[in-house]
Amino acid sequence: MPNGHTGGFEIDTAELKRLIMSTPEADASLFTGRSPFTPVTVTEVDGLLAQCQQDRVYVEEQDHTHYVIHISDDPVVWIMVRPNSALRPLLLARHTQQVNAIQTMLAAKAPSVPSQPGRVEATSPSAVLVIAMLAAAVFVLLGWLLLWLGVFGRHLLAR
Repeated sequence: MPNGHTGGFEIDTAELKRLIMSTPEADASLFTGRSPFTPVTVTEVDGLLAQCQQDRVYVEEQDHTHYVIHISDDPVVWIMVRPNSALRPLLLARHTQQVNAIQTMLAAKAPSVPSQPGRVEATSPSAVLVIAMLAAAVFVLLGWLLLWLGVFGRHLLAR
């Protein structure tokens, strides 16, 4: 079993079945959790997918070389697709398509960049808070100065 999960995606079980049936050979192995990986044919994978109770299955990428199809996790029924399998490029294309769709969606939701570099479009809340605190400090200092002049100013002028 490869190690190093590097990605993954979900796929409709019907679409996965179509992809698998479009390849002449699976070049894949079955893992059931009780036994080591055993070679499996396209027809056998098709039969396993026919028994699948889910509408979608998870396809996990391992080390950028293998794919593991999670037909079931309880009980464990996984299909490992080898790097030289005719099925791998089909899964890779589907995986790339989903990654691109997600990136496009995230880019559409990203905030826009100001049109002029260095220009801030709106004052941030932290900048407003700093300005308000500075203004309050100036008023407090002026108040203390006026109070000091009022109390001690008379004494200085009387001398």
